Amino acid sequence: FVHKLASYLLDRSDECTGETIVLEINAGDGLLSMLLENRIEEEAIARSEKKLGNKRMIKNRNLNNVGELHLTGRQKVPLLKAVDDGRRRIKPMAPVEKISVEKA
Repeated sequence: FVHKLASYLLDRSDECTGETIVLEINAGDGLLSMLLENRIEEEAIARSEKKLGNKRMIKNRNLNNVGELHLTGRQKVPLLKAVDDGRRRIKPMAPVEKISVEKA
């Protein structure tokens, strides 16, 4: 599930101009967003290496653009954000921003 969703999100990010933000609402412990982010980065590196003939990729987080990860080879990676209002009192196992659905 995570592999296919990560691939789909990368494809959609490539099709869009500008920044791509994926918002997980009611994220609970935040594990889905964390696993997705890890898989997206792995697949983005693999795609970029394939485009460049397996040259080594360098990750560069640019703080001026909402935290998107850009890789040499022009593979754009969406920003994933996990949010939860905390009402269910689930202990976060990954970064989760505590805000309401309305504010998200």
